Amino acid sequence: MYSDTTTPTMKTAQSRSVLLQRADVRVDIRDYLCRTRMAYHFLNAESVNIEAVYTFPLPIDGVLTDLRVQIGERELRGAAVEKSQAQEDYEQAVSEGDTPVMLERLDSGLYSLNVGNILPGEKASITIEFLEVLSPKGDEVRYELPTTLAPLYGDPTARGLAPHQHPAHSLLADNRFSLEIDIRGCLAGADITTPAHATHLERDGGHARLTLSEPAASMDRDFIMTLRSEALPRAFAVSVPDKGGHVVLAGFTPRFAAAAPARSVKIVVDCSGSMGGESILQARQALLRALDRLRPGDRFNIIRFGSSSTMLFRKQESADETHLQAAMAMARTMDANMGGTEMAQALDKALSSASPAGMPEDILLVTDGQVWDMAAIADRLARRKHRVFCIGVGSAVERGVISTLSSKTGGEAMFVNVHEDMGNKVFEHFKRMTLTPAGRPAFDFADARPLAVAPKKLPPVFDGDMVLTCAWFNAAPSEASFSLRTPDGLMNWRTSVTANADWAEALPRFAAAMKLQDLPDDEATALAVEYNLVSPFTNFLVVMDRADAEKPENLPRLRTVEHNVPHGCGGMVMHDMQMPAMGFLHEPAYIRASSSPKAIHEQAPCAPDAKAWVSTLLTQAIFMIKTHPNIDITFDMLEVWGVPEDILEALRDIMSDASIYDSSSRPKEEAVAFKLILIAAKKSAAVRRDDVRLVRKALGEIVLAKELEAKIELLVTS
Repeated sequence: MYSDTTTPTMKTAQSRSVLLQRADVRVDIRDYLCRTRMAYHFLNAESVNIEAVYTFPLPIDGVLTDLRVQIGERELRGAAVEKSQAQEDYEQAVSEGDTPVMLERLDSGLYSLNVGNILPGEKASITIEFLEVLSPKGDEVRYELPTTLAPLYGDPTARGLAPHQHPAHSLLADNRFSLEIDIRGCLAGADITTPAHATHLERDGGHARLTLSEPAASMDRDFIMTLRSEALPRAFAVSVPDKGGHVVLAGFTPRFAAAAPARSVKIVVDCSGSMGGESILQARQALLRALDRLRPGDRFNIIRFGSSSTMLFRKQESADETHLQAAMAMARTMDANMGGTEMAQALDKALSSASPAGMPEDILLVTDGQVWDMAAIADRLARRKHRVFCIGVGSAVERGVISTLSSKTGGEAMFVNVHEDMGNKVFEHFKRMTLTPAGRPAFDFADARPLAVAPKKLPPVFDGDMVLTCAWFNAAPSEASFSLRTPDGLMNWRTSVTANADWAEALPRFAAAMKLQDLPDDEATALAVEYNLVSPFTNFLVVMDRADAEKPENLPRLRTVEHNVPHGCGGMVMHDMQMPAMGFLHEPAYIRASSSPKAIHEQAPCAPDAKAWVSTLLTQAIFMIKTHPNIDITFDMLEVWGVPEDILEALRDIMSDASIYDSSSRPKEEAVAFKLILIAAKKSAAVRRDDVRLVRKALGEIVLAKELEAKIELLVTS
């Protein structure tokens, strides 16, 4: 393992000590089940207590199942808590001087780790665990682990990130990781390659062990391991006990002939600045290979994009020699010189490229995916029946955006490292796009009827791709089968259901995570808590209580863990990146620039969708609380700060309710006024976590009845 060190720590440009000392990664693969444990080791080398915030990527299909914390001699384990309650409990623990740790899912493949009140000189080791099923595509299985998050174009708040969760990057960052992978079962004898890292492989019978050639590697690129074998099992079904019954995970990799009708292909290529260097070379190879796969009956067009987008032809043209020669000439000179990453604009332009009536339309997107949000365009593409097949290129591809774009439209995503054979990868992916997926996929368990299945709706099934399902039973079935409607008729595959002790702990939780997507929010929340899972509805939370003598007197200083800039990233030239929130600056702009309330209002408005009166209220109130910590806030002041009369009248009604509870003997008017400000601050994407805490501290130990708080929240949000 990468050894710990007590040598002086490196300083960043802001002269703060580096927080993340190292990461240790341990991977255990048993047949197709994969468990990854990542231990992050933090050190506070400053003279003040700090809060570490680390926004980082994980595999899209990973299911987070554990959080363990070690601080000094104390070891603690996290539990799944409903998201809003976890956030409230975390803030309460921070304000009381304890050390909470919270792990939160921000979006698909994107997470935030918060460690509050790390004392000067203190070390904290945070270990997370996640599960995956490594699904074969043809004769290959891939294990992919992102180690850094590339600088992304656009506004992080569009993807739901609060200001303190905005990731930061530094050319001085030198985060490093160690790695050990233990492989047993059907993949232990496969041909193993790691295209982006030098590794050492040992085999012993039915066991393979892989480590890095050096003690540690830079966290500046994705770790990719490919396992290739012609003897991969084409089907499996495993049963384990679950809550008094049994759950079965079944997977089939069907091979079948598929129709290949003429298609209209819209090739969209990212030529933004972040694609500079190796990525644009890959994009050229991908485009040339895709053009080579077009058939005479196909139609095509090419859209290149950066800050703007341009089409090669005015509409979809025939894939004849004249048009292909023009396209190839353009592909050979294509460069990453088009500025920002306005991907949605380019995909909208692809929609406008007209095809012959009735011809199926698909988009082949070649990109590093380095944008923050694509949800709206994905919905538009799905409505227009355009499948998107993505090829992610580069050393740190943004998998969340690319995978979501493909899955929402019925396409597929593929990721290619700079050291892999782009030609063969594009060949296989283009073939998948041109072949019609099989219809009516269905699982069956001959002698048993499942109590429930997940997912309820199976994805499109392509030749050579594994299809998974989870099913719950009172008693374990003996056989699983899978059927498809293909051009050759109805096809069936069967396999025996076996018990497997290696899967006993992991499988019920993996299956529960698959079930979440089909449940209403309240049922999904309850299930995630029951199975102790991080989800869109739950966070992991653990609180280390501190003795009064060791509790810090002040709130912690916020510190963002900086990412390594990805290897070969064209985004190192930051002029094409949008930085709308400027969240990397320690103090908000309105505090740095002026002490004038008017200037505050002009320089630091709330989120664009916030009500005008809420924006005005927050800028004025936060300024006053910063400059006058003991201020008494009245309804008259709220009126001066722009709160409308109908809102004030509603607040007076709330104030008259006898169920208000005030443990600090603050007048009811002040209690309601402060609660309004606090709720507005918590709901605003433009208010920093530090400022929310200042408002909370000024509010004191005031507790209102939940129904009254709900009424105040409605005033802010409705």
